[in-house]
Amino acid sequence: MCSLAANFLWGGKSIQSKIHLVKMEDITRTRKDGGWGLLDLKVFGKALICKSLHRGIFGSGPWSKLINRKYLKGKGIVYWYRRKTLGKRRGSAIWLGFRKLQHFFLDNLRWNIFSGASIHIGFDRLLNGPSSFFPLPLVHYLHTKGIFTWDKLIKSWSNSSPVWNDAIDLHLPPPLSPLWSSFVQGLSNMAIHRAAPMDALVWSLPSKPLPISVKNIYAAITNLPAISSLMIFPMPLWKVSCPLKMVLFLWLVFCNKNLTWEVLQQKGWSGPGRCSLCLMDSETNLHLFFNCPISSFIWYDLSISFGFPHLSFSSVQDGIRWWSGQSVLRRSLFAHSCWLIWKWRNTIIFHDARRPVSALLSLIKASHVS
Repeated sequence: MCSLAANFLWGGKSIQSKIHLVKMEDITRTRKDGGWGLLDLKVFGKALICKSLHRGIFGSGPWSKLINRKYLKGKGIVYWYRRKTLGKRRGSAIWLGFRKLQHFFLDNLRWNIFSGASIHIGFDRLLNGPSSFFPLPLVHYLHTKGIFTWDKLIKSWSNSSPVWNDAIDLHLPPPLSPLWSSFVQGLSNMAIHRAAPMDALVWSLPSKPLPISVKNIYAAITNLPAISSLMIFPMPLWKVSCPLKMVLFLWLVFCNKNLTWEVLQQKGWSGPGRCSLCLMDSETNLHLFFNCPISSFIWYDLSISFGFPHLSFSSVQDGIRWWSGQSVLRRSLFAHSCWLIWKWRNTIIFHDARRPVSALLSLIKASHVS
């Protein structure tokens, strides 16, 4: 699928070369984020590495014993977690690959609380909270009083839920009492509870269930880059009963990536710039598929034949969104029509062959019926 997409977007056969229509990082975004949902193989490789590292550190097989003895020097992951690094800086190519992702791996380590005696206040992260959750003024004050671990903050246990000490129990001064009350409220909202027979450091991803899967790791990594500037393509159009190339073509039109004369001129190409259908106005996606007198006549004729209103739109995105809200048959008609209008336009440009509009209408209706 990735090779087909690459050929469609960036080139065909070895003797061909196409204009780059869109960045790979855009089409590898999920469909709900505006992309195609294709797999980014580089990110997927990182997810596999993280999964192997997780299995090596938290597993019990020969591979885990090798990592813990040779690279972690027998000190365990807790030691390296608090040092914010991961074992030896030299080693095999596999280990060096692990170290490239050490910050992502270490940042997602969390403590599962049992008694709290092994969890350091202000340094260790609980399973449901970030490291910065604990207020620094409280950390400094508690350390001066010799309180360094989370078990000193717990008065008792109500089944598996902790009952936290109040400000009086901790001998907090008045300025810190409201801060502690607010913090305890946040702890209650985190729903911290005993989930293991002892305090244990685990690898957990935000909003992802355990056990960790490659799919969840991949999703967490792809959420790290900045949000794409792409507009969100209507989801119903992904389910249109037509060849996938037509849906991908509509996606290009929607994102204004389709190579009309307007887009070509923005990329530095020279050309007539006028619409190849009407030979009058500038060729944009909005004009070509909605506002051109030829395409407008086609939509008018189809509206009579298939019973939908003939509307005008101020942008190509508004038009495509309107069509996405129509019935399944109408969405299919729209996809086929836009595709055939584009093919007809290309035939005029590349083969200097202009057929009557009636022939195009007959072709659209025949394709829709079939």
